[in-house]
Amino acid sequence: MITVLRGVLICLSISYFIYAMDSGDLEELPRVRLQKELKEVVFHADETAVIGVKVVSLTKGETLFEMNEHQSFIPGSAIKIFTAATAFKVLGPDFCFDTKLSSDGVVDAGVLKGNLYVEGSGDPSLKDDAFEEMIFQMKLRNIREIEGDLVFDATEFDDIALGPGWMWDEKLESRNSAVDALTMNHSFVKIWVKPGDAAMKSPFILMQPEIPGVIIENHATMEEIEPCKTLVSVIKRGVMDKDILRVDGKMSLKNDMLQFKVPVNNPQLYTATEFLIKLKNHQIKHSGKVRFEKTPEEVKVLATHRSEPLKYLVMYMLKNNDDLYANCLFKKIGRLKYGKPGTWSNGGQSVRDLLIMLCQKDYNEVTVLDGSGESRHNRLTPHIMTSFLEKLYQDCTFSLEFIAALPVAG
Repeated sequence: MITVLRGVLICLSISYFIYAMDSGDLEELPRVRLQKELKEVVFHADETAVIGVKVVSLTKGETLFEMNEHQSFIPGSAIKIFTAATAFKVLGPDFCFDTKLSSDGVVDAGVLKGNLYVEGSGDPSLKDDAFEEMIFQMKLRNIREIEGDLVFDATEFDDIALGPGWMWDEKLESRNSAVDALTMNHSFVKIWVKPGDAAMKSPFILMQPEIPGVIIENHATMEEIEPCKTLVSVIKRGVMDKDILRVDGKMSLKNDMLQFKVPVNNPQLYTATEFLIKLKNHQIKHSGKVRFEKTPEEVKVLATHRSEPLKYLVMYMLKNNDDLYANCLFKKIGRLKYGKPGTWSNGGQSVRDLLIMLCQKDYNEVTVLDGSGESRHNRLTPHIMTSFLEKLYQDCTFSLEFIAALPVAG
């Protein structure tokens, strides 16, 4: 597994980088010099690595260097290129996600007599300020109390949060967030580890927000050591419907407070908790239940939060290598192309559809199971990657936005 992964990172990063280069820069490099330098890279690679490379001139369309170009590799994060391109094609560069507050009731003397629905659309960029904005819109309608239930709707996507081929421990990584249509703040809880006094055996642990079902186990100890020797970690494990966050390590009595961000496995519960906190902060009363189900057809929209246009979301995704953005876009593409809900399956089919349309060929060597590249079952060859990039370069419908979104090496 390690050998193949090393190989894929080399082969696909080269094709990715060459696409992002100005074509004039590439032509200034004599073919012989370029081939020599690439051979040097290959020669000095780990002897156990399997390497595949293909370098193509975008202006002349000629192949400048290739090696194992038809061999399949695990593409890793390079698969985000396919996700980004398909999002531009299916959704369009000016597409926006809309998160809505709606109701099936009426407002009478400041009281909303009916249920309040919070409807997610799969927006990966949703943050606290979105709810602040929408609750303020409610206050402008003179809503001071909600008499019905709070209903959170994440039915835009299916409920399979982890992608096909993800390893069992993927959800333990702090960078990975469960994929859900109603996610905010990447579903991160903040964990503060604060030194206790000399009489204490363990540091103070604080969590914000306090989410039901998230349990902290404090196994860290206070030590009379220098701050530079402090070593504290937060490890997450899931048990049934709970997240257990285990704090381990040793902490100096003289240490500053430490902060960690950890994603929880139930984004809807996280979002509901944050929303309830904000209602309380705005002194809006709620006397009903909290439910998780679909919004009815006959409701009135009270407030809407609109995301930035897709071209900026894709730019953020690629330049920051954001997995949640990629996976939410992946499912959203499938949702709009094949119908509700968005799934890993219809997202992958949408990507294959674009590849077939651009390259006029159905490549059996291509497997795309998620939008971020976390799946160990994704497969791609250097030849297919460069062919895809060539066709994107020639497609004037969104090539400028696509090129602008690419990360710049160095």
